[in-house]
Amino acid sequence: MVKMARDKNLFLMEAVWSRCLPSYKELSQQLEMGTIGEVKNVIVSFGKYIEAERLHKKELGGGTVLDLGIYCVQLASLVMGKVKPEAIIAGGHLGADKVDESTSATLLYSNGRTATLLSSAVVDLPCTAQIMGTKGRITL
Repeated sequence: MVKMARDKNLFLMEAVWSRCLPSYKELSQQLEMGTIGEVKNVIVSFGKYIEAERLHKKELGGGTVLDLGIYCVQLASLVMGKVKPEAIIAGGHLGADKVDESTSATLLYSNGRTATLLSSAVVDLPCTAQIMGTKGRITL
């Protein structure tokens, strides 16, 4: 798809719509200006009690990691400068159809940086992000 879009000079975008929000543009600007210093920790949660079958059925591609958790991952990636974590420690709980209904992950980055990510389809999480730096904090 990427090659075809380039060949035809077309715009192609993945469905991570949150990158288009004004708050993300502001976050990127604040990080670039060093407003909160060196980022050391990110804590992101995204979860709602969701009964929709598509989230709980394996044959429908269910699971919170790909449906909700991806937004947590992409925010951590944006904040950490798009570098890959050095290690990932994760766990979660599977529902009756053996798809993840809640997850928790800690991503370990270089220079003592961490990102903690939570996703759930069985409880309402705060749906917030905290970005902590050596000089301050940004909350989304």
